[in-house]
Amino acid sequence: MRKSKKIKYVCNNCGKEFMRCKSRDKGGKYHFCSKKCFYEYYRGDKTFRYNGGPSVKYSCDWCGKKMNLYPRELKAYENHFCSIKCHAKWKKKNTRGEKASGWKGGISKKEYICEWCGKKFIGRNQKQCKHRFCSQECFGKWKSENIVKEKVGGYKGGVTRPNLICDWCDKEYIGHYESLKVKNHFCSRECHAKWRSKHRKGKDAPGWKGGPPIHFIICSYCGKEFEMSHSTFYAKERLNSKNSFCSRACQGKWMSEHMKGENSPRWQGGITPLRDRLNKSLEYREWRDGVLKKDDYTCQDCFKRGGHHLHAHHDKKSLAELRKEAEKHFPSLCSFDACILYDPMWEVDNGTVLCKKCHVKRHSKIKEGV
Repeated sequence: MRKSKKIKYVCNNCGKEFMRCKSRDKGGKYHFCSKKCFYEYYRGDKTFRYNGGPSVKYSCDWCGKKMNLYPRELKAYENHFCSIKCHAKWKKKNTRGEKASGWKGGISKKEYICEWCGKKFIGRNQKQCKHRFCSQECFGKWKSENIVKEKVGGYKGGVTRPNLICDWCDKEYIGHYESLKVKNHFCSRECHAKWRSKHRKGKDAPGWKGGPPIHFIICSYCGKEFEMSHSTFYAKERLNSKNSFCSRACQGKWMSEHMKGENSPRWQGGITPLRDRLNKSLEYREWRDGVLKKDDYTCQDCFKRGGHHLHAHHDKKSLAELRKEAEKHFPSLCSFDACILYDPMWEVDNGTVLCKKCHVKRHSKIKEGV
């Protein structure tokens, strides 16, 4: 690499000659051999933040409050203030009218006579105004008598406003003369919107272009025929879905029957315990709702009503006993299907409502054999 050339400089503080690379020269006026010379040179009056000497006590030109100011600030401005509020108050009083910096002579004023009450008053000399009034009250009284319909600027011949009948609610209202050019008339925007939602729909719409075809399909659960839009029908064809449903309720019931156990896409070999499977079934939910309604959502041990922690408890026969009876009654089926099909399992009279604490106590007594 090439070495940069060195140039000889003279220190502005001590006068010493020193050599420095040309690349370090930034084109400044002053050069120093060290930082010590730099700080010694820029001291006192030569500092960048020099305020002209020590601070002097000076009184505010508006409120007379004493404050400390540097000589530099005293030379920069003629007037001095302790705060912005004092400056604003002084400016409001001393820089108005002829004292203002942008004063251009002011608007000339003349003496006029009010055309309504005859009172003399001083007003601005404005050539545009033909009539002069001393107050708004006089102007209003003069206007009510002298400005008639024929003299109004927007007068269009005195066309009477017609009485029209609303095409939606049959209410009579006073309309505008331009509304006679239109076929339909409405007393409000609400009536207009309701009329459009009924008469500007489908084939009656002005921009109707035939519309997409409608498909009639039979529900896979209840067998009811229903209409399906072309977009959903096309999406089902693209996804190769075989089943269609008329409502969410039918879809949920069909899935609870056909998408459980081994038919479920999340089947992992029957890991879920039997109690959890029964508690998530539709039969258990219906049985629980029936038990809660029977006991009026009230715990049968502590008699507290309502709350989020109400449980339905098998009272006369326990769940384990009912499970054994179901397995004996349906020996060819698995225990879950046997419990679902066994009717005594879902009898509402066999259940009672208990809160969480009372339910735990009841099971602890059963374990102890009380």
